[in-house]
Amino acid sequence: MKRLLLLPLILWLAGCASQYSISEQQVQQYLNDKVVKQVKLDSDGMKIQSGITRLDVKLGEQPERISVTAFGELKIDTPLFPLYASMQAKFNAKPRYQASNHGLYLDDLQLEDVSLTPEKLQTLIGPVARQMANQAKSLLQQQPIYVLNSDKPKEATIAEMTQSIKVEPGKLTLLFK
Repeated sequence: MKRLLLLPLILWLAGCASQYSISEQQVQQYLNDKVVKQVKLDSDGMKIQSGITRLDVKLGEQPERISVTAFGELKIDTPLFPLYASMQAKFNAKPRYQASNHGLYLDDLQLEDVSLTPEKLQTLIGPVARQMANQAKSLLQQQPIYVLNSDKPKEATIAEMTQSIKVEPGKLTLLFK
C-alpha cells in the first residue's frame, strides 16, 4: 500500500529530473532588465530620440515560436516643432539554447508589424519607426533573451544538463540530456 502511495511522488520527481521550465514572465522580466536600451540618432539636422520602453513576451502562440513586442517612444526635433509618437513592433522567432554561456537566443527573427500612435504620423515618420524596429531586432538577435545563473547551484546544474528547448503556451521547457 505504501509503495502505491509513493508511485505518484516518484513519477513527479522523474518528470522534474528530465526538464525545467522558464515562465513567460521570467523571460519578459529578464528582457526588460537587461535588453531595454535608449537609442539616440542624429539624421539630416533632425535630432531623433528614440527608446525602447518595454518588451512583452508571448510563448507558444505559434508552434515552437516566441512573440516579442517592443514598445517605444520617438521624439523628433524638427526645425519647426517637435514630433512625438509611440511605436509598437511585433517580432516572432525560434529559441535556441547556447550551452557555452547558458543563454537562450532567438533565431529566424521576423518583424511582423510596426505601428505608430498617433496614426497620422505614420506617413511622416514611418521610416524612422521602421529604423527603430530594426534596431530592436538587432538587439534581440545579438543578446540572450534569458541566461541561466551559474552562481545558483540549481541553475548551474540545469545549465549543464540542458540539451534543447521546447516552446509551450506560457513557458519554455528546457529538456535535459
